[in-house]
Amino acid sequence: VAMVVLLASLFISSSFLYNYFNNSQVSQLKEELSLVAANVNKAGPEYFHNFDSSMFRFTLVSADGKVLYDSQANAADMENHLDREEISEALESGTGSSARYSSTLTERTFYEATRLENGNVLRISVNQVTVGALILGMFPAICAIVLISAVVALVLSHKMAKDIVKPLNELDLENPTE
Repeated sequence: VAMVVLLASLFISSSFLYNYFNNSQVSQLKEELSLVAANVNKAGPEYFHNFDSSMFRFTLVSADGKVLYDSQANAADMENHLDREEISEALESGTGSSARYSSTLTERTFYEATRLENGNVLRISVNQVTVGALILGMFPAICAIVLISAVVALVLSHKMAKDIVKPLNELDLENPTE
């Protein structure tokens, strides 16, 4: 019973924490995008000449879908991005967002995009591991917690069983009413 409760608690808390950090990461993505977009609107694409972002990936896309800049890849080698959900939404309404899952990398990538004053679209993205990969990464810690809990549960259940059986073992079968 203790193991079932422990594993259920670990699963439920992992789910809640994953959703919390997921929402926090998306809001941070939007804030970072608005800051960089404001700077690109002021300075133009030249803003990216001295730009370095290791945490997020930035992509500047023209109104016809051609990639003008990418912080992690060569823009000239990239295909047209006009069909990407977040890009088309940003071109239509001013902002766009999407999330795509990669089963090979067991990661989900979040994308946020905004249309700039000149009609180009600035997109930011970040990779996030899935719940399965997160739990797999925490597997040694989970095993340690389960092992410690099992030992504590065994010690406590042994003590409780002894306390329950003790009065029965002390019964005088010759004089049971005493």
